Order: sequence, then structure tokens, then C-alpha cells
Amino acid sequence: HTLGEYSKFGRRGRNYSSVKWRGWILHCDGKGKLTPFASGFRMHNGIFKDNKHNLWAGDNQGDWKAATPLYHIEKGNFYGHPSSLVWDENWPKDKDPLATYRDDLDAYNKHRTLPAVQMPHKEMNRSAAEPNQIPPNFGAFAGQLILADNNSARLTRIMIEEVKGSLQGACTHFLVGQGLRSGNNRLHFSQQGGHLYVGQTVRGWGRQSEGLQRITPTGKIPFDIEKFEILKDGFRLTFTEELAANPPEGALKFTSFTYQSRWTYGSPQEDKKTHRVTKIRKVDTKAFELAVEGMAAGRVYRLDLPELTSVSGTKVQNRLFYYTANQLP
Repeated sequence: HTLGEYSKFGRRGRNYSSVKWRGWILHCDGKGKLTPFASGFRMHNGIFKDNKHNLWAGDNQGDWKAATPLYHIEKGNFYGHPSSLVWDENWPKDKDPLATYRDDLDAYNKHRTLPAVQMPHKEMNRSAAEPNQIPPNFGAFAGQLILADNNSARLTRIMIEEVKGSLQGACTHFLVGQGLRSGNNRLHFSQQGGHLYVGQTVRGWGRQSEGLQRITPTGKIPFDIEKFEILKDGFRLTFTEELAANPPEGALKFTSFTYQSRWTYGSPQEDKKTHRVTKIRKVDTKAFELAVEGMAAGRVYRLDLPELTSVSGTKVQNRLFYYTANQLP
């Protein structure tokens, strides 16, 4: 016996949407009225509104999801998984969205909204859970987003900026291991901002990790890239501490690739390119700008840092970064 409305087209595929609003984000008003807000999600796991009133959600890499995405959610947008479209009042009732877009990827790519940040699921975040935002009194990186990884012992740090009216940015690790378990689903900062609580349930993946962990800053600011910003011909990197010396041009390794979201499970990194750093210009004691050969929109850029050292003798904390360049300034 079926309860409520049922869709025969919505029942097809891997992450199907036979039950109404499966794969959607809904708005609930103060009187409990539900209104469809955005569609196209495979297995999203929590939403978050930041201090600028931007709404964020991740999703789970797989069919129609090339990598682990973080989306800037706006009303009426379609975020890529076609099954949910059977509940769109403007979608023809006799049309199968999975078959439609499987045969017409050009129309699919025109319809969908790209992720603000794409995270390689093996290297960075396997399964996005609920995002949160670092408060001013937690320590370093205030205002940046943290994204929990439900399938690994990792939290991802995300640096967002606005380019041509759209939000995009870079990601790196916030915490890997060091006592953190997997199954990370919900993040909550204490009222005073001095602690981060991580709620965990592993959903059947890997070893069981159920419970609550508390993360407390040590009080020492890590030496790391604090801001990763795009330029029309490269990037500007700002560190938390003064560098002992600028790295030589050849020591900064930039590569890039594209992702293609299709009905198949995930996507390999395609059209890989290597980019030479042609110039390094010091901005101040903590920042420098890089001219990077062959910059183009629509690519994900990977930076492998050398083992940089601050003036205090501290080694850089993270050496792997990814920037999603949907737009060039």
C-alpha cells in the first residue's frame, strides 16, 4: 500500500524519488506550511545559513554527482540529480527526467547549478554532511565554513569568495584524524565559541562511530593559508603568519582538471593539465600573488605546496588545496 503521492518515473534509477519531495530542500514557514525551494539532490545531509544569510548544503558523490559538492542554495535552482524533477510542477508528467538528461547532457548542463566548491572525495571529503561557520572567538579562520565528512575522520575547511556575482572558492583540511572518528554528521559551536561539538553516526559505512566529540582550540594559531583568492591570471595566497622566505616559482605546483556529472557513479578527473607559475609578487609579509599560466574558467585547480616555514620556524599545516574556478574575475 502506497501512502501519499507516488511517481512511477521517480521510482527509477539509483537514488530515486518516488515519494513526494525526495531530493528537494523545502521551506517551512511559522505556520508549518511547506513550500518547495530547490531540487536536484542525491543524498543531501543537512543545511546551514551563514552570517550573511547565504544558505549552504552538501551532497553525496555518486550518480549525477561527479565529486563531493558544496552548493550555495537559492530558490528555484536545480542542483543536478534529475530524479527529483518528477515533483517539479513545470516538468511534463509523461516525461522521464533520467532518460531525458542521459540522452541530452547539453540541456542538463544548462539547467543545473554548479557546486560552489567541488571536493575530490578520496583526497578531501568522501561524504558531505552539514556545514557550519567558524565563529570569531574560536581561533583562526573566523567566518570560513567547515564541512563534516560522514565517511572519514575529517573536517574540511572552505574559503568562499564572490566572483562575478557568484560564490566559489577553495578547500583544504581543517582536521584529519588526531582522535577524530568517522561518522561526522552535525557540527555545533558552543555559545561562547570556545568548543566545537561533532555529532556522529556512521550510517552503516565502515567501523561504527556513534556519539559526540568535543574539539577545543589549543590557543596557538596554525601556520596555514588563511585566504585563497582567484585573480584573472592566477591566485593570491594569504598566510596566518609571515613567511620566512617566498618560495621559488618552480616549487609551487599547480595542476587542474574538470569533472563531468553523468548518470554513472561519480567522475574521474578529466582533461588534466599542468600550469607553470611564471611570477611571484610579494603583497606584504603574509601574502603573495602568483601568475599562473593557462588560467581558464570551469576548472578545478589543485595546489601542492612545498614545505614552507614561517618566521617563527613553524612548518605549514596543510600542503594540499583545491580551488573551484567556476568564474574568473
